[in-house]
Amino acid sequence: KFDHIFHIHVTPEILVSASKKVADLSQKEMDLGGHQNVLLSRHIEEQLSKALGKRIVLVQAMIADCKKWELSDEPCLIEGDSLTFGLVLDASSAFNILDKGPPADSLEAKEFREFWGDK
Repeated sequence: KFDHIFHIHVTPEILVSASKKVADLSQKEMDLGGHQNVLLSRHIEEQLSKALGKRIVLVQAMIADCKKWELSDEPCLIEGDSLTFGLVLDASSAFNILDKGPPADSLEAKEFREFWGDK
């Protein structure tokens, strides 16, 4: 049971933009049989987990099932024009207004600024 469910409409522009942000895209896409929606879902899950941090307990992509097919048939395609995600909130910290980043002189500060940008 999720606290929030949302959908992202996938356009060709989103796929192009995401392909620039996903490291080793071609290798990862081959590992997933060319299923771009699965790859994009995993990337979004990672980014949401990083961004929401302690505010969530779980972020989960809901991937369409691939039906069985005969060996002589074309493989099932997991495609569509939207991705669906569910969030389970951590009730104790989900509504915190601000999470402070690491101290400015720490090693984690550079990574934090790369993710969130400067003030």
